Order: sequence, then structure tokens, then C-alpha cells
Amino acid sequence: MTAVVTRLPSKIRQLHWSTWRGVLWRSITGYLDDECGDLAGALTYNAVLAVFPSMIVVVSLVNLVTDGRTAVDTILGILADLGAGSVVSNENFTGVLNTIVAQQSSAKVLLSVGLLGTLWSASGYVGTFTRASNRIYGVQEGRPFWRLRPTQIGLSAIALLLMAVVATGLVISGPLVDAVGNALHAGSTARTAWSIGRWPVLVAILMLLLSLLFWIAPNVQRPRFRWLTVGGAVALAAWALASFGFGLYVANFGSYDKTYGSLGAIIAFLVWLYLANSALMLGVEINAELQRGRALQAGAEHPDPPLPPKVPV
Repeated sequence: MTAVVTRLPSKIRQLHWSTWRGVLWRSITGYLDDECGDLAGALTYNAVLAVFPSMIVVVSLVNLVTDGRTAVDTILGILADLGAGSVVSNENFTGVLNTIVAQQSSAKVLLSVGLLGTLWSASGYVGTFTRASNRIYGVQEGRPFWRLRPTQIGLSAIALLLMAVVATGLVISGPLVDAVGNALHAGSTARTAWSIGRWPVLVAILMLLLSLLFWIAPNVQRPRFRWLTVGGAVALAAWALASFGFGLYVANFGSYDKTYGSLGAIIAFLVWLYLANSALMLGVEINAELQRGRALQAGAEHPDPPLPPKVPV
């Protein structure tokens, strides 16, 4: 007997509780079956190749239009708040960024020479994420290299540009907030409000990047682009919780510096990156199972894959 397939529920509130329970259970089992821990490890390797050149390019960009030293302090402060305080305090890491700032001419050289290499390295991370997403969705990559690689490079360029704009905005807005606070006799209240208010902006930027990554990377047909996805929100929340917990562990119980010596900060940073990529893989699993749950609720018997491929093999 053939099941009657009705229209797929397009809104979250249209999903039944039984559908949500199925999504939760299949996301957990799918995370294990798809070996997302191994996928997160591969992403961490590519992230290491991309994150440091990307930061150098971002600092070089910001240094062309505003005070580079303030930009470095702002970026390092944000990374420390996100849980990467162990690595941003490393003298070898901060020394490279401070050298770029000290030599204004080197910023232009690094920007012109290193930008293409940085984009290629960053697109390698996007490529690994694409293969991991295809595995989770159960589809093969059918898009040709000449079409896929430029898309990955373009997404990397958007990410670098957004990071540079955000860093520049944070640097410029700081003195502006102080001036407004002094004019209104608000004192340190304005600076405190700014320190708190910047986080919704950063969260919105991260959510936009995750939504673009989740939408572009897998070779599946999505109904339309969504600025906010359930998987993206869960990934961001899991990343924040993991960063907070890992930060507490390193500060109070961790002994990376005693075990690894001068490499302790790097090891801690790698663990933090692994936790972040594990959260991203969980987000992809949830988005995939949410699409499967919609199809099951509509009456489909075996929605595998949950979405049809963009380009069939």
C-alpha cells in the first residue's frame, strides 16, 4: 500500500512533538554512525591551515584603514572571550600580529601577496566541510570542480571581509562610545553597555556565516535560504557552552603547560577548535534530520536522502 504524501510542513511550529523526538534521536545516532568525531578532526586540521593566515590578512586589512594595534587587542580579546585565551596569550602568536602592525608597508605586501594563498587555504576548510556535509546528507558530490572551487573561494572571501568589517567596526566604535558617554556624562556606563551590546552583533554575524555555510556546502536542494536554522542555532549554542566549559577546565584543572611545556597553548587551541567543529557537525546532522522529519510527517516512507541532490552524479 502506497503512503499518501501531503505537503511538507514549511514552518517549525507545524512540526509535531513526535517529529521533534525523532529528529533528536536520529541526530544523536546519526552523529555516531556518520563518525562525526573523525570529520571534526579533519576539519580541525584544515582550520589550523586557514585560521592563522586568515587572521594575518584580517589584521592587514584593518591596519590599512584604522589603528592596527587597537584592532589586534580587540581581536585577541574576542578570541579570549570565545574560549581561545590560551593561544592568544602565546607570545609567538601575538608577536606575528604586532610585527605586521608595526610595519605599515608590510601590511600592503601581505595583503597583496598573501590574500590568494589565504583564500585557497580557507577554501580547503570549506571543501572539507562540503564533503562532510555530503556524507551526513547521504549524497555524492556531483558539482564539477570548476564550479565548486570558485564557490568555496567566494564563501571564504565573504567570511574574511565580514571579519575585517566587524573588527574595523569594533575598533572605530570604541572611541566613539567613549566620546558619547563623556558628552552625556554617562561615565563608564556607556562602555559597559557597548561591551555587552556588541555580542548580539557578533552572534548575528556568526549565524549568517553558519547559515551560508550550511546552505552552500552540501550538494542538496534546499527550498530557500534561511538566515536562521535550527542546526545553526544549536551549533552556535553548543560551541558557546563547550568553549565556556573548556575555558573553565583549562583555567582551573587543565595542566597543558605542565604536560606539553611551551606547546601547551597550541594543544589547548587545537582542542578548542575540535570542540567547535564537533558542534558544527552536530548542527549539520540536526538540519539533515529536520528535513527528514518533515518528509516523514508528510507521509513519506523512506526519505533517504532527506533532500534531493543539486547536481546528481
